[in-house]
Amino acid sequence: APLLRYGSQAKALVLGPGMSGGREADALVAALLQELSGPALVLDAAALAPLAGCREALRRHAGRAVITPHDGEMARLLDVSREEVLADPLGMARRAAALLQVVVIMKGAYSRIVTPEGDAWASDHGNIGLATSGSGDVLSGIIAGLLARGATPLQAAIWGVWVHGEAGHRLARAQGPVGYLARELPAEVPRILADLAA
Repeated sequence: APLLRYGSQAKALVLGPGMSGGREADALVAALLQELSGPALVLDAAALAPLAGCREALRRHAGRAVITPHDGEMARLLDVSREEVLADPLGMARRAAALLQVVVIMKGAYSRIVTPEGDAWASDHGNIGLATSGSGDVLSGIIAGLLARGATPLQAAIWGVWVHGEAGHRLARAQGPVGYLARELPAEVPRILADLAA
Protein backbone atom coordinates (compact mmCIF):
# COMPACT_ATOMS: atom_id res chain seq x y z
CA ALA A 1 0.00 0.00 0.00
CA PRO A 2 2.74 2.59 0.75
CA LEU A 3 4.36 1.87 -2.62
CA LEU A 4 1.07 2.52 -4.41
CA ARG A 5 0.35 5.63 -2.35
CA TYR A 6 3.77 7.23 -2.84
CA GLY A 7 4.14 5.94 -6.38
CA SER A 8 0.88 7.52 -7.49
CA GLN A 9 2.15 10.89 -6.22
CA ALA A 10 5.36 10.69 -8.25
CA LYS A 11 5.79 12.27 -11.68
CA ALA A 12 7.87 9.33 -12.93
CA LEU A 13 8.90 5.90 -11.67
CA VAL A 14 11.54 3.40 -12.72
CA LEU A 15 10.58 -0.22 -12.10
CA GLY A 16 12.94 -3.18 -12.44
CA PRO A 17 16.57 -2.20 -11.77
CA GLY A 18 17.85 -3.70 -8.55
CA MET A 19 14.91 -6.09 -8.26
CA SER A 20 15.42 -9.83 -8.11
CA GLY A 21 13.42 -11.68 -10.72
CA GLY A 22 10.90 -14.39 -9.93
CA ARG A 23 7.26 -14.80 -9.03
CA GLU A 24 7.24 -12.19 -6.28
CA ALA A 25 8.80 -9.52 -8.50
CA ASP A 26 6.46 -10.42 -11.37
CA ALA A 27 3.45 -10.15 -9.05
CA LEU A 28 4.64 -6.79 -7.72
CA VAL A 29 5.09 -5.35 -11.21
CA ALA A 30 1.69 -6.69 -12.32
CA ALA A 31 -0.03 -5.18 -9.25
CA LEU A 32 1.66 -1.81 -9.72
CA LEU A 33 0.71 -1.67 -13.39
CA GLN A 34 -2.87 -2.50 -12.49
CA GLU A 35 -3.20 -0.06 -9.60
CA LEU A 36 -0.89 2.89 -10.27
CA SER A 37 -2.30 5.95 -11.93
CA GLY A 38 -0.51 9.13 -12.79
CA PRO A 39 3.23 8.69 -13.07
CA ALA A 40 5.16 8.12 -16.24
CA LEU A 41 6.91 4.75 -16.16
CA VAL A 42 10.27 3.37 -17.21
CA LEU A 43 10.33 -0.43 -17.16
CA ASP A 44 13.66 -2.23 -17.30
CA ALA A 45 15.43 -5.35 -16.08
CA ALA A 46 13.22 -7.48 -13.79
CA ALA A 47 10.12 -5.41 -14.63
CA LEU A 48 10.26 -6.59 -18.26
CA ALA A 49 9.74 -10.29 -17.56
CA PRO A 50 6.02 -10.16 -16.65
CA LEU A 51 4.95 -7.67 -19.34
CA ALA A 52 3.78 -10.25 -21.87
CA GLY A 53 1.16 -11.34 -19.34
CA CYS A 54 0.28 -7.78 -18.29
CA ARG A 55 -0.63 -6.27 -21.65
CA GLU A 56 -4.02 -4.92 -20.58
CA ALA A 57 -2.65 -3.44 -17.37
CA LEU A 58 0.25 -1.88 -19.26
CA ARG A 59 -2.11 -0.38 -21.84
CA ARG A 60 -3.59 1.68 -18.99
CA HIS A 61 -0.28 3.58 -19.14
CA ALA A 62 -0.28 4.11 -22.91
CA GLY A 63 1.31 7.44 -23.77
CA ARG A 64 3.40 7.54 -20.59
CA ALA A 65 5.57 4.41 -20.57
CA VAL A 66 9.02 3.48 -21.88
CA ILE A 67 10.62 0.03 -21.85
CA THR A 68 14.35 -0.53 -22.27
CA PRO A 69 15.11 -4.18 -23.17
CA HIS A 70 18.36 -5.58 -24.51
CA ASP A 71 18.22 -8.45 -27.00
CA GLY A 72 17.83 -11.23 -24.42
CA GLU A 73 15.05 -9.40 -22.60
CA MET A 74 13.31 -8.66 -25.90
CA ALA A 75 13.48 -12.34 -26.84
CA ARG A 76 11.80 -13.34 -23.58
CA LEU A 77 9.25 -10.56 -23.89
CA LEU A 78 8.17 -11.66 -27.38
CA ASP A 79 8.76 -15.39 -26.82
CA VAL A 80 11.20 -15.66 -29.70
CA SER A 81 14.84 -16.68 -29.87
CA ARG A 82 17.65 -14.23 -29.20
CA GLU A 83 18.91 -14.98 -32.71
CA GLU A 84 15.59 -13.78 -34.17
CA VAL A 85 15.92 -10.53 -32.23
CA LEU A 86 19.51 -10.02 -33.37
CA ALA A 87 18.48 -10.70 -36.98
CA ASP A 88 15.78 -8.00 -36.92
CA PRO A 89 16.12 -5.71 -33.90
CA LEU A 90 14.11 -2.88 -35.45
CA GLY A 91 11.28 -5.20 -36.46
CA MET A 92 11.18 -6.73 -32.99
CA ALA A 93 11.21 -3.30 -31.35
CA ARG A 94 8.29 -2.24 -33.57
CA ARG A 95 6.44 -5.42 -32.70
CA ALA A 96 6.88 -4.86 -28.95
CA ALA A 97 5.96 -1.17 -29.16
CA ALA A 98 2.72 -1.93 -31.01
CA LEU A 99 1.85 -4.90 -28.81
CA LEU A 100 2.39 -3.08 -25.52
CA GLN A 101 1.59 0.51 -26.61
CA VAL A 102 4.83 1.86 -25.18
CA VAL A 103 7.95 3.60 -26.46
CA VAL A 104 10.65 0.95 -26.84
CA ILE A 105 14.37 1.50 -26.53
CA MET A 106 15.99 -1.60 -27.96
CA LYS A 107 19.40 -1.30 -26.31
CA GLY A 108 22.60 -2.28 -28.02
CA ALA A 109 25.68 -0.86 -29.71
CA TYR A 110 23.14 0.58 -32.15
CA SER A 111 20.05 1.45 -30.08
CA ARG A 112 16.62 1.72 -31.66
CA ILE A 113 13.87 3.96 -30.29
CA VAL A 114 10.39 3.07 -31.56
CA THR A 115 6.90 4.44 -30.95
CA PRO A 116 3.70 2.35 -30.84
CA GLU A 117 2.90 3.75 -34.31
CA GLY A 118 6.16 2.33 -35.67
CA ASP A 119 8.14 5.58 -36.04
CA ALA A 120 11.79 4.83 -35.36
CA TRP A 121 15.07 6.53 -34.53
CA ALA A 122 18.51 5.01 -34.10
CA SER A 123 21.60 5.99 -32.15
CA ASP A 124 25.15 4.73 -32.09
CA HIS A 125 26.24 7.56 -29.79
CA GLY A 126 28.15 5.66 -27.14
CA ASN A 127 31.11 3.36 -26.69
CA ILE A 128 32.08 -0.06 -25.38
CA GLY A 129 32.42 1.28 -21.84
CA LEU A 130 28.64 1.64 -21.66
CA ALA A 131 28.38 -2.15 -21.67
CA THR A 132 29.49 -2.08 -18.03
CA SER A 133 27.14 -3.59 -15.46
CA GLY A 134 24.57 -1.08 -14.21
CA SER A 135 24.88 1.26 -17.19
CA GLY A 136 21.38 0.39 -18.39
CA ASP A 137 20.02 1.22 -14.94
CA VAL A 138 21.57 4.67 -15.25
CA LEU A 139 19.92 5.08 -18.66
CA SER A 140 16.56 4.26 -17.07
CA GLY A 141 17.19 6.85 -14.38
CA ILE A 142 18.09 9.53 -16.93
CA ILE A 143 14.90 8.83 -18.86
CA ALA A 144 12.79 8.96 -15.69
CA GLY A 145 14.41 12.26 -14.73
CA LEU A 146 13.51 13.74 -18.11
CA LEU A 147 9.95 12.40 -17.81
CA ALA A 148 9.64 13.97 -14.37
CA ARG A 149 10.64 17.32 -15.89
CA GLY A 150 7.77 17.10 -18.38
CA ALA A 151 9.28 15.40 -21.44
CA THR A 152 7.06 13.05 -23.42
CA PRO A 153 8.10 9.38 -23.45
CA LEU A 154 9.52 9.77 -26.96
CA GLN A 155 11.44 12.94 -26.08
CA ALA A 156 12.76 11.37 -22.89
CA ALA A 157 13.82 8.23 -24.76
CA ILE A 158 15.66 10.06 -27.53
CA TRP A 159 17.32 12.56 -25.21
CA GLY A 160 18.06 9.90 -22.61
CA VAL A 161 19.84 7.65 -25.09
CA TRP A 162 21.90 10.57 -26.43
CA VAL A 163 22.81 11.97 -22.99
CA HIS A 164 23.74 8.48 -21.74
CA GLY A 165 25.98 8.00 -24.78
CA GLU A 166 27.53 11.44 -24.34
CA ALA A 167 28.29 10.66 -20.69
CA GLY A 168 30.12 7.57 -21.90
CA HIS A 169 32.07 9.63 -24.45
CA ARG A 170 33.13 12.15 -21.83
CA LEU A 171 34.30 9.48 -19.42
CA ALA A 172 36.14 7.70 -22.23
CA ARG A 173 37.99 10.92 -23.11
CA ALA A 174 38.87 11.51 -19.46
CA GLN A 175 39.99 8.02 -18.50
CA GLY A 176 39.84 5.67 -21.47
CA PRO A 177 37.09 3.79 -23.30
CA VAL A 178 36.89 0.93 -20.80
CA GLY A 179 37.23 0.80 -17.06
CA TYR A 180 34.82 3.50 -15.97
CA LEU A 181 31.92 2.43 -13.78
CA ALA A 182 28.18 2.91 -14.16
CA ARG A 183 28.13 4.95 -10.96
CA GLU A 184 30.37 7.53 -12.66
CA LEU A 185 27.86 8.24 -15.44
CA PRO A 186 25.27 10.28 -13.47
CA ALA A 187 27.77 12.97 -12.50
CA GLU A 188 28.26 13.79 -16.18
CA VAL A 189 24.56 14.39 -16.85
CA PRO A 190 24.12 17.89 -15.31
CA ARG A 191 27.20 19.16 -17.17
CA ILE A 192 25.91 17.72 -20.45
CA LEU A 193 22.49 19.32 -19.99
CA ALA A 194 24.13 22.64 -19.02
CA ASP A 195 26.32 22.54 -22.13
CA LEU A 196 23.26 21.90 -24.31
CA ALA A 197 21.46 24.87 -22.75
CA ALA A 198 24.43 27.23 -23.23
